[in-house]
Amino acid sequence: MSALLLPKTTRQAPGWTDFDSLPVRWKHPGPVAASAYDRGQGLPQRRDGQVLLLVNGKPAFRSKANRPGLWDLALLGAPAGVSEVRWSLPEMVEEVNDGLGSLAAAGVKLKQTCKTLGVSSGGVVWHVALPDRLVATRVTEWSAGSASRTVELPLPCSRQRMQAAHCE
Repeated sequence: MSALLLPKTTRQAPGWTDFDSLPVRWKHPGPVAASAYDRGQGLPQRRDGQVLLLVNGKPAFRSKANRPGLWDLALLGAPAGVSEVRWSLPEMVEEVNDGLGSLAAAGVKLKQTCKTLGVSSGGVVWHVALPDRLVATRVTEWSAGSASRTVELPLPCSRQRMQAAHCE
């Protein structure tokens, strides 16, 4: 996640290929039309891929086939650039290491701003910072009913998306 934090000198949204140096298997070379839901959120384009998320050198989860699990990754934004990064589990698994402990050990400052817990779902919002990076917001949501886990990282170059990141 620290690779997704923007340098303090950033003044505009990253371009659609600015993250190509990351080890992501992209499904297409550039952005495509986003879902109706995302378009309604002001995110008309997306670029999808898969990534092996390592925490302390180990996969964050193992797939049902007992292989290192790949996370679905999506860049979302407008023609001018990416304003949000979203990653999610493509399947239901019992154990997931979200890497927060490792980020804190690596010097990333994490401040929990709110948390909601329901009977079968919940969410946590964090402010994430490194000394030479812009402060970002990380939103983790989970649902036991659909067995989903999604992490959203609205980028600070998009004030509107940052302000929309909150607990219900």
